[in-house]
Amino acid sequence: MVVLETMILGKPILCSTGAGASELVKDGHNVYRFAPEDPVTLAQHMQHFIENPEIIPDMGQQSQEIMKAYTPTKSGEFLAQITECVLNDLPSQGY
Repeated sequence: MVVLETMILGKPILCSTGAGASELVKDGHNVYRFAPEDPVTLAQHMQHFIENPEIIPDMGQQSQEIMKAYTPTKSGEFLAQITECVLNDLPSQGY
């Protein structure tokens, strides 16, 4: 959830490759990924932000753009579609 909340707030991301939300981030656009067992790469990414603060607003904007596709309305529509597919695939039992 932290990755998604950070994206909604328009921040760049440092994300473990093992994180569940890692498929929502785009390397070099709004995220720098690192392997959980690789603290050196994580430190390098952190240093890159410190040395290049001008990239932070643009990467944060990319995060917000990605999250625009995940509104409550769109999520509800998606769940309704899934429910309809499941119900249509059930054998008829007089329901």
